[in-house]
Amino acid sequence: MQGTNWVNTNMELPEDGEPVLLISDGEILAGVYRLEWNSVEGEMQWFLDDVVAPLPIPDADYWMYLRDLPMPEGE
Repeated sequence: MQGTNWVNTNMELPEDGEPVLLISDGEILAGVYRLEWNSVEGEMQWFLDDVVAPLPIPDADYWMYLRDLPMPEGE
């Protein structure tokens, strides 16, 4: 992910509750995720809006804050 704002999940995780995009198995996942505490599982997990089934942290390879998305040329 050189030359982009993608961060390896093995190196660092985003701030709790901050909206991010995720890459898993080389694909950008459709949706905006947040890293939050899952009281049922007893661990931090990726949550997609109001989706009931969160994604375990190891299932994502990279993340990027929405605020860090590159702007189109000329913006």
